[in-house]
Amino acid sequence: MVKINSIKISRLRSLLLRLTFLVIVSPHSVVHALDIKIGLYNDKSVTSVVFSVVEGNYNIKGDGDFILNVNPGDIFYLSPVNGSLQMTGGDKKFSGFSVLTVEKTTEEGVLQLKPVAPLLPSADYDGNLSINLHNGELKIINLVELDHYIAGVI
Repeated sequence: MVKINSIKISRLRSLLLRLTFLVIVSPHSVVHALDIKIGLYNDKSVTSVVFSVVEGNYNIKGDGDFILNVNPGDIFYLSPVNGSLQMTGGDKKFSGFSVLTVEKTTEEGVLQLKPVAPLLPSADYDGNLSINLHNGELKIINLVELDHYIAGVI
């Protein structure tokens, strides 16, 4: 009898530990743990790009500080100027940044990138972007949730 009870207690403890883990780790935090980074245009020497919001809303940050919120149809030109990033769009001009991030504020978000130097075809990207300079070239990283990446690849 004692052996049966100890087996049941052991299984119960294991089940409780698993349930506790599931309760503590929310699905929201798991999603962020599964973001992946994809380098864009790594085999090209991209020095300027036009980007626009196709779907959703985004915040743009320069060196971690909020610059502005962008919406579908907003178009910006990004290039290096005097060793830092400069972004212009409409009557707005922002410069002097080492890193620009474009982060979605809505569940769904799609950005369109069009390299203009060199001239390359435009492409749509899901997720967020991180852009910095390396030897005068733009290094663009697409941060994508793993499930969105897999859906796009399949």
